[in-house]
Amino acid sequence: MKRLRRCSQELYNSEKFKFMANNILFQTLNNIDWQQIANQITFHSYFEDTKDIFTNNPQVFTETNINSHLDNISTLSRLLDDGINFDLILFDCVSDAAENHTFIKNMNKGLIGDFKQLNFVSCIIENIFELKKSLPHGEQKDIILELINDGQRLRNKFIKPLRTFVDRNGSVYLERHPKLAKKIAERNALETKIREKVMSTLKDADIEKRLQFQGYDVINDRYVIPVRSDSYNANIGLIISRSGTGHTLFVEPTEVRELCNKRLKIISEIDEIVNEICHGYSTLLSENYDYVQRVYKLILKYDYDLTQAKYSIHKGLVRPEVSLERDIKLSAFFHPLIDGCIANNIEISSDKHGLIISGPNTGGKTVSIKTIILCHVFLKLGFFIPAVEARLPLLNDIFYFDSDYQDLSHGLSSFAGETTAILEMLENINDNSLIAADEIFNSTSSDEASSLAISIISYLTDVKDSKVLISTHHQLLKTKMQTNEKFISAHVGYDFETNKPNYRLIIGTPGSSMALTIFEKLSSKFNIDPSIIENAKSILDQKYMTYEKLLQDLSHKKADLDKLLVENRDLNSQLKNQKKSMEGVLYLEKQKAFEIYKTKLEKQLDKINSLRRSDMSPKQMQKKASEFKS
Repeated sequence: MKRLRRCSQELYNSEKFKFMANNILFQTLNNIDWQQIANQITFHSYFEDTKDIFTNNPQVFTETNINSHLDNISTLSRLLDDGINFDLILFDCVSDAAENHTFIKNMNKGLIGDFKQLNFVSCIIENIFELKKSLPHGEQKDIILELINDGQRLRNKFIKPLRTFVDRNGSVYLERHPKLAKKIAERNALETKIREKVMSTLKDADIEKRLQFQGYDVINDRYVIPVRSDSYNANIGLIISRSGTGHTLFVEPTEVRELCNKRLKIISEIDEIVNEICHGYSTLLSENYDYVQRVYKLILKYDYDLTQAKYSIHKGLVRPEVSLERDIKLSAFFHPLIDGCIANNIEISSDKHGLIISGPNTGGKTVSIKTIILCHVFLKLGFFIPAVEARLPLLNDIFYFDSDYQDLSHGLSSFAGETTAILEMLENINDNSLIAADEIFNSTSSDEASSLAISIISYLTDVKDSKVLISTHHQLLKTKMQTNEKFISAHVGYDFETNKPNYRLIIGTPGSSMALTIFEKLSSKFNIDPSIIENAKSILDQKYMTYEKLLQDLSHKKADLDKLLVENRDLNSQLKNQKKSMEGVLYLEKQKAFEIYKTKLEKQLDKINSLRRSDMSPKQMQKKASEFKS
């Protein structure tokens, strides 16, 4: 049976893989390291089924249901922040064993569940009922209240009776069931009597000297004593089993055989009653199959939504605003797999076709494109976004491919492999989509690659009404896109002081590939003939060199300008702080002078009042007043 289940699962997985392989979204997931991302996401899941869905077949949302789903994630996130322990409420005592899920999914097909599986059904119903105390008034609470109302019959006929002898942890106390109490008592009395007789047999002098060791055991529901094989006598009893060496025989004493037979008969009767009880409960659940499925699907949905909410809190994700105008705004977006990832900003208005990124290798072009794609994928899958602020359109298809499509097993070069992938995309892509290419056509002639890329980009934006994200080193492609007002040029920054990329995405201008500059800087650490780099420079077309030099100078000046802007902001901040500080000091000095003057006036007033109350003559008072003036 296990083998059949395993084979069925393998067939299911292979069929699912075929479906995924033909789906643009799942190709994109595979290309943006979804397995690693899913591993982090599913850390927050309870059920293995939920983990499998996130990893292999995540739910896709549309404009009709995305906002209500995001509302739900927001509510759950707020409740989690408030300290609500949903894991304890929803999954307490719920065993995630595969057979439990198999039973609940197929209980309408005549399956008879054991007490473990019946307890699983009971626990999820009880836990869903318990959830009502933690939910605020709204649609989700109304769903719970409706389930509670519809489940009263099942609660009275299934849950309450089951709880009289099966606790929530799954421990079964058959002696508490009215149909079993008498039989259990009979079995227990027989077992006590059998043990007493066995102990008496062990103390018999003739038997004692034949024993391999003191004590007894229960084998195949038979009470046996260990007799040495060379001392066995048929009068002792029937041999039930032997040791591995054959030196010990496990013998059922003749005195207890009849009692053991009676015990086995009672056990059989108990099993029959247990089967009858399980059959009755399973039939009841089958009759209420639709209701149980509502509860089961709801607890699975909560596990799914809570996974997204907990992941959002853990990673510091933000709820996106869904753009109906197809504009894109991401403030301080970051990649959730990269610790300490440099946060960047992009804004693509609805009238723009896309973003063209250039700049040095290892500068962050791939990370930038993958992160922007991931943000759109997250929205499509109902996740919050790795950014401080996010406004994104919900697009039909999201396609991402890199330049590594070499497939030697099928005789495909990198260019042929990439071309095949692009042709398949062009054949299947829907309108209103997002297409991203990292280092497009970097394995062939630059000018030919640029012309092909420009033509494909034009088709996607003009005919398919889609947006594009492209990274490239091709000069012609960079130049053409820079002069096209429908596209935004960008480049990844380079720190000219440390000679290292700074991973910042700079919007507005293309960037130099920096190949010769980086080679020249690095070669200074090696004993390399300087003529190599000089020869390389002389080989390049002068127009190309001038263009690349202009891009480098522009990038350098942009970096200097950014640094000056930062310094200017810091200086302005310092001046504002100094001004506030001086205002504070001046206020304190004024306050101090006022207090001194106030004190002097109060002293003079006290002296005047003192004179007024005294018995001095007018002449004496006049003399005293002149002293005050002095």
